[in-house]
Amino acid sequence: MGEFLRKSLPQEAIDVVESTFEDAPLGDESFDLVVAATSFHWVDPSLGLPKVVRVGRVVRSEGWVALWWTSFGDPDRADPFHEATKALPGG
Repeated sequence: MGEFLRKSLPQEAIDVVESTFEDAPLGDESFDLVVAATSFHWVDPSLGLPKVVRVGRVVRSEGWVALWWTSFGDPDRADPFHEATKALPGG
């Protein structure tokens, strides 16, 4: 995907980081918005959540985090992400 993006937008001033989210070298307050549509469940919540929910980490203090998928909090199976985010607004 990274190679496709670089070839598709060669004239754009973009940085393509090819890494897992957990290992990506993302600077503090680098983003106004973090979006993960049906994908954040692949991220280790003990490493990924602190990157996006702690104010001043990768999301600026006035920024937003939008995480969604089709199944959340299924009562018939363990859901470590749901447990880890219960205390957050809307959790």
